[in-house]
Amino acid sequence: MPTHDDADQLYKQAVEAAGRGDHFKAKELFEDALELYREVPGAEKDQAHCLYSLATTLLILGKPAQAEPLYRQALTLYQTAPTSERNQAQCLYNLAISLHRLEKLDEAAPPLSSGTRPVSKHFRDRTRPSQLPGQPRQRTTPAGQTSRRRTLLPPSTHPLPNTPRNRTRTGHRFA
Repeated sequence: MPTHDDADQLYKQAVEAAGRGDHFKAKELFEDALELYREVPGAEKDQAHCLYSLATTLLILGKPAQAEPLYRQALTLYQTAPTSERNQAQCLYNLAISLHRLEKLDEAAPPLSSGTRPVSKHFRDRTRPSQLPGQPRQRTTPAGQTSRRRTLLPPSTHPLPNTPRNRTRTGHRFA
């Protein structure tokens, strides 16, 4: 019978493979780890992490149709786990990306704008309809122009005052 440590080892190897960019190997290792996690009692949160990672790997490999049900399974498991609001939010966001890539736009918008606590807490600025996945993020400058670059605060409103202590602390001079 497989142990939790066996599944953890496979999961770590999969994460390392994904970090190296070897997503095909990572996919195989995530699938193997998932099988082991399913046999280990009490490993639901680890199983959810593995499902989420496998779905993300499939999304990177350009297979959003295979990633969508895995994100839904991971979300179901995260909803039963305590203190997993951030994981739920990430799962909802990536699910919306999958749906958007599958051109299921009617289904993609509700997870982002559902108003649930995880989405509004961790992805507050991405819940606007103009911020759906795959669309460039734009900002409006004080002059009303649309810009993709981050605007700098004027020196008078900078959060750190221009004092000698702050100049030595940050190594920068404001103004």
